[in-house]
Amino acid sequence: MNNCAYNVWAGYQGQSTGSGGFSLNQGDSNSIQVTGNGNVYGLTGCDGNGQGCDSTSGTSTLAEFNWDSGKAKSIVQAYYE
Repeated sequence: MNNCAYNVWAGYQGQSTGSGGFSLNQGDSNSIQVTGNGNVYGLTGCDGNGQGCDSTSGTSTLAEFNWDSGKAKSIVQAYYE
């Protein structure tokens, strides 16, 4: 769920999903199903296609997942400001 007061681009990359993303307006939520290795990240200032994102704010969120036989082998979260 996007609890921010602004739109966020939720991007993802994964073995099973490929790569992509979607825009989340304030209060919106969405879900994806990932198997294998992958990551999800949030960006701001993007257009509806995930282009032109704000790279000057210095704020990003990244979560990396490594699944092995349906169990989390490792989960890494990184926050940059």
